[in-house]
Amino acid sequence: MSPSVKQRPRATRRTQSRVQHNDQWLGDARIVLIPLAVGLLAAAGMVAREAWALWQAGEYGRQHLAIIGPYIAWRAIGQAALWSGPAAAMIAFFLLHLPAARWLDRWLLAASVVVLAAAIAAGGWLSLRLRAPVDRLHSALTLSDEAFLHLFDLSGAGLKPVREALVQGRIADARQQLLAYYRKKFSGALPVQPQAAWDETLESADAALAHRFTTRGITRTLDENIDWSHGFKENREWTRFLNRLAWWPDLLRAAQQTGQARYAEEFTWQLADWLQDNPLPRWKNEAHPAWVLIGAGRRLRDTWIESFQLALATPGIPEQVPWDLLRSLHDHAQYLTSFRTHFNHLLVESSGLLTAATAFPEFARAATWRSVALDRFAAQLEEQIYADGGHAELTFSYHLLCLEHFIFPLRLDGAALLQRAPAYLSHLNSMIDFLLLTRKPDGRVPLINDTNDESTRSLLQHLLAFADRDDLRFAATDGAQGSPPARTSAAFPLTGYYVMRSDWTSKARYLIFDAGGYGGFHGHEDKLGFELSAFGTDMLIDSGAYAYTGDPAYRAYFVSSRAHNILLVDGLGQNRYRLARYKLAAPAHAVGTLPQARWSSTDAYDYAAGTYDEGYSPMGPAGRGAKTAEMSITHTRRMLFVKPDYWVVQDAVAGSGEHEVVQLWHLRPEAKVRVEDGVVRARFPNGASLQLLTDGAPETSVISGSTEPIQGWVATAYGEKTEAPVVVVTRRVTLPATLMTVLAPAPGAPPPLRFSLSRQGETAVAELRWSKATDTLAFSEGELPPGAPAVTFRRVDARGNLQRDFSLDRF
Repeated sequence: MSPSVKQRPRATRRTQSRVQHNDQWLGDARIVLIPLAVGLLAAAGMVAREAWALWQAGEYGRQHLAIIGPYIAWRAIGQAALWSGPAAAMIAFFLLHLPAARWLDRWLLAASVVVLAAAIAAGGWLSLRLRAPVDRLHSALTLSDEAFLHLFDLSGAGLKPVREALVQGRIADARQQLLAYYRKKFSGALPVQPQAAWDETLESADAALAHRFTTRGITRTLDENIDWSHGFKENREWTRFLNRLAWWPDLLRAAQQTGQARYAEEFTWQLADWLQDNPLPRWKNEAHPAWVLIGAGRRLRDTWIESFQLALATPGIPEQVPWDLLRSLHDHAQYLTSFRTHFNHLLVESSGLLTAATAFPEFARAATWRSVALDRFAAQLEEQIYADGGHAELTFSYHLLCLEHFIFPLRLDGAALLQRAPAYLSHLNSMIDFLLLTRKPDGRVPLINDTNDESTRSLLQHLLAFADRDDLRFAATDGAQGSPPARTSAAFPLTGYYVMRSDWTSKARYLIFDAGGYGGFHGHEDKLGFELSAFGTDMLIDSGAYAYTGDPAYRAYFVSSRAHNILLVDGLGQNRYRLARYKLAAPAHAVGTLPQARWSSTDAYDYAAGTYDEGYSPMGPAGRGAKTAEMSITHTRRMLFVKPDYWVVQDAVAGSGEHEVVQLWHLRPEAKVRVEDGVVRARFPNGASLQLLTDGAPETSVISGSTEPIQGWVATAYGEKTEAPVVVVTRRVTLPATLMTVLAPAPGAPPPLRFSLSRQGETAVAELRWSKATDTLAFSEGELPPGAPAVTFRRVDARGNLQRDFSLDRF
């Protein structure tokens, strides 16, 4: 056989192999390219439809092509990349099934997949970011005066001169006519400032002239050229509050009152500088100190609109100043419409948005702003408030804040709001019930979780305009009018708060017990903690919030278990933060997972109990627990209020082995504490006293203002801390163990009391001897026969006569 004859079949086989390979490649390509093409067409159709809708709305003309063009282009890229996702999956599938010999094909396809995956990631990111109408992403400050005037609805009678000037192309005249319209509209709208407040206004204005700013209790003097992001890395809260610009109205009032041009000049400069340094972001940016959404809401409600009204009437203010304020006001409102956060921040944002819509209905989008704000209020009252009236974040400061903001839309547009949410007033009344029944006898709120020391009085007086209730009037007038609530004690099982109260006087004996969940960011590691007040003074207190940023070591202390009236086990504290359940869920979705406690209340006693079983761990650098925890130890606390005299606290610690258990009792800063014969006696400035009596002979010490380690501090206001005594009761016990403590307040000097605890089989007998009576409480710790009481109480006088008795069926 000739060589040519022998080689021909080989060439044929190579040709056939190449043909087969090309056919296979083409077949694979078709399968990949068809869904890719469909995806691209679908993306193009969606983007074209959106662009056409924007154009048809009449809000954009050819003069806005520079705005619409880039937006549509980015949307197209994002949508195309997202819709090509199925094609990427198919390419990856075929890549895995190609023969190993075709290494070049595999390399090319691998590179294609990487590029396409990157495009998908970028496209998804862009699509999520660019999901709002165009002018939400571009500042009105970048528009020409003519384009900005087109953002108004000029059909109103008072705006006829503006409309005519705009139609005739007299843009400068139209701008002047619009400012004249607002000058007339807001003339006399601002209340006259009381003379008593003038000194504070002038002091604030002078500080602003010197660039000396005080926010969150911290004063800093900034350079001549203000850095609006100053200190953001060290103290985010300080910088965010700086950008709320609370002193701007004071500068304008000072300019009006004194006639001195320096105040008007400073305001003019600060406005221009702030606008230049803080342009409107293209998308939501909570890391931007000037454009945190809650800050934008605060500026609209508290600063921007008032500054605009004052600037119109202040001599020496150039016309450009109110014009720029007006344009930036539109930016603020569109930004708040486009984006949102959640919980209390969202309410502040909605208040600012509704304020802008109410004050400036002339904007074409004002109706949309109003509708968005009202819809958010209606939805959030159900989303944020439990059925028992408590707020989801489980703090009393934010309960006050949210209640104030939920009332706000009733004043501006109550009829429209109630039409959207017929149950709105019912939910509000549950919030009021919660506030009335949990407030302390002196009218202040408990310091549980992130709560500052605040009075409820002014808010209660404001509430009377919206809720005509006798119990509310009683609380708002300190008992001078109305009638007290029907209950003295109350349980809030969904939020986990239990209130024990003797009466409705300012001298009442009061305790609030926290057996609830974790309040998200604002939660502390303090389950089963409590506060106690009696005879007109706080006695055992929660340590408060201190500050969210700026002082991490002390912030860590205030959120940790060491700052609360609870237990430490082997030096370890609670560890709820690290568990998935710390994530804050809306009440509408979380009711079934909330911790439940036991509660019973009669005329003779109040009883509550709860259990902590979520692990103990060391305190981390942020006051949170470690990623791993000791889960074998649980703590059950039972609180019995023997009305109206004293409380019995039983701490049952379950587990095994020998452990060090520490009980912490935090007293108010002014308390004078003595420890004698194992009895802790505290005296308070008003003469009242508290005795802590424990069973056994524990090691007892008092710590105040310690820095190594941090212990013995209370936050009297945000960012301020004060030394306060902490009673530390330490025991070395073998688990399971039960510890008993009696808390006995008195209006004057502590009366002589003797406390003893003995055990008779499975029954613990506590005996408390007064000067003229003896109380005996028997606690059954074993299995009980049907109908047998878990606790019996008897009080007999010195002659052995029975004075009081009661029993509990469980403990």
